[in-house]
Amino acid sequence: GNEADSSGGAFYLSNPSSTITGEYTIENNTISENSAYYCGGGIYALYLEALISRNTFTGNTANRDGGAISFATSAFTIENNTFSENSADQGGAIRAGSLDQTEVIRNNTFSRNNANVGSALSVVSSYLSLLLNNIYIANGNDSTFESDGVIELYSNKSGSTYPAYILNSLFFYNNGGDYGNVLRQNTFG
Repeated sequence: GNEADSSGGAFYLSNPSSTITGEYTIENNTISENSAYYCGGGIYALYLEALISRNTFTGNTANRDGGAISFATSAFTIENNTFSENSADQGGAIRAGSLDQTEVIRNNTFSRNNANVGSALSVVSSYLSLLLNNIYIANGNDSTFESDGVIELYSNKSGSTYPAYILNSLFFYNNGGDYGNVLRQNTFG
């Protein structure tokens, strides 16, 4: 695998302006055994629009956010991927944050991912989050992590009415620690 001293062990995608522009597609790849000191052991993306589809993410690590993928202030669709044995402090497989953009994570399989918070997913949103038709198996079972919640949802606007939908998903043999086996929710801002 590859190693990044900062973020994006395999892919680092960034738009230097503070507006979401540029469309990227990462499709039909095996992204494994990569690491990042901060965020996105496999992929780190900032200020862009992306489609991540039909990839396999295995054994990627990040010290901070998103063992496999870390999105910051981006619009994205993550679909039809397999995430296994990825780890980070927050979002063992994915740590995703958007600013007034719909986040779509659908038709993925998450297995044996670990994090202190959100062993599979950590999603920060100020808009709409759609988590649809995903399968979550045996996430949060590594005792070296606190594993609070298989999914962590943060709203970054106090009093937010922006919805998050978790629909048609399957959860098997996950360990969520002290703050919600499947879901841990917080609001800040």
